[in-house]
Amino acid sequence: MEHQKDRSRKPAAIYGGILAAAGFFMMLAAAARGDGTLTLWETGFNSLLIVLGLAAIFCPSARLTEESMPEAWVRENRIVAWLGGIFFAVGLPFCVGAGLFLGGDAEGRAVCGAFVLLCAAGIWMELAYRNRGIAAYGNGNVTAVTSFGRCRTFSYQEIREVSLSLSGSFCARNAEKKALFRFENNMDGAEELIGWLICHGIKVTMPKTEKKAENTDKESAKRTQEPEEEEHSPLQKYIGAVRIGTVIAAFLAIAGSSLPLFFPEVLGLKKSVLIMAFSPLLLYLCYVLFPGLVAAEKPEQAGKQWKEKHICIPGWIPCLLGLWNLEVFRQYERVVLRVVDSGKSAGLYLIVMAVLIGLVVWRTPKKLRKSGLVWLVLFAMCISWGIAYGTNLALCGKPEHVEAQITGADRREEDGETDCYLTVKINSQTQTELYVSEDMYAAYEAGDPLTLCLRSNEFGIRMADLHLPEEE
Repeated sequence: MEHQKDRSRKPAAIYGGILAAAGFFMMLAAAARGDGTLTLWETGFNSLLIVLGLAAIFCPSARLTEESMPEAWVRENRIVAWLGGIFFAVGLPFCVGAGLFLGGDAEGRAVCGAFVLLCAAGIWMELAYRNRGIAAYGNGNVTAVTSFGRCRTFSYQEIREVSLSLSGSFCARNAEKKALFRFENNMDGAEELIGWLICHGIKVTMPKTEKKAENTDKESAKRTQEPEEEEHSPLQKYIGAVRIGTVIAAFLAIAGSSLPLFFPEVLGLKKSVLIMAFSPLLLYLCYVLFPGLVAAEKPEQAGKQWKEKHICIPGWIPCLLGLWNLEVFRQYERVVLRVVDSGKSAGLYLIVMAVLIGLVVWRTPKKLRKSGLVWLVLFAMCISWGIAYGTNLALCGKPEHVEAQITGADRREEDGETDCYLTVKINSQTQTELYVSEDMYAAYEAGDPLTLCLRSNEFGIRMADLHLPEEE
């Protein structure tokens, strides 16, 4: 079989060579630009690329301990190698560009680190495709090989149980319940290894949903559904109220994400931003507070009875709402109120995103963690940007008005329209580019003074915009 053939070490070595060469030549370019000297950041960043590249080149290949061919051999699917190549191809040019031009501040260094991780993930996937696997032999030995070529051999007598999780991962444990090795059911040769383990008398258990092991197949199937109904029975008594509340919450989430755009004078800047930022949480909370009752997808076997006891809001609906919300705040951040400390703001965004994704994954029953959960994770990722932006503004104190120190001006053609930008000095170390109207740009060209409106919050994140002095 194809997965039992030796796999080439060339792709990972090529990736490593490219990465090491990129680090070396970037170091030379940085030295030439700095008159023969390198900063600590340039030295460390480029040295990291060289070390990662060399590690990929010299990472050992899997060497099985037995001379005979294994009876069952589980290895990674070719898709893993394809994904690794895509990750590396996408990450490398951005990594090089960011390393050359964006390493001067904390935000740029964070971008560099993200693309280095993307390249490293691509190399790791290629190594996993080449090395990772589990080989079972006729003499009863089982050899597990990690992505980095490390081998461990066990006797089948050491394996007491192999359990399958709901995520599709098998875990072999010994008598002390210690994990010996793991593999996924989508790996090449997984069925052969399961058959080999069963033939050697090793217990393979499925996810525990039956109440008693001695029940018949029909009774077990019936009891598999009983815990689901019992788990949700208290809330299902109020399914009508939950249904009405969910519809109202969805309507308010959609209205709150769009209507403030049409009434900015009535609500004001701060109220408009806060309403649009936090209204999508109403729909998000329906999935979190009523897990199982409010679902993002219907089970394949869902019938009339399921529909009567559950509420299904297809996952693409909140995802579209999240994309709309993300685009609104992307434009707000560009045109209305600019975030000066983008690195800190990105950190807050990642924290909010991690909390929202963690909550929705934790609250979603394991049996429903399928494509619907993917939609909800995308929804959480999209609305996190607006929530972080709204949180920044909500925590800001009274704005400080000072005369703007303009250090640059630019007109750009974007989407067939001319947009005007002014670069403003915030302090001795920071300056930012702000979008301005045609009138304000004309006032700047005429030599009229402009006012910088600067807001800051407890996180040290500043938000800025420009206006004419009479608009204070």
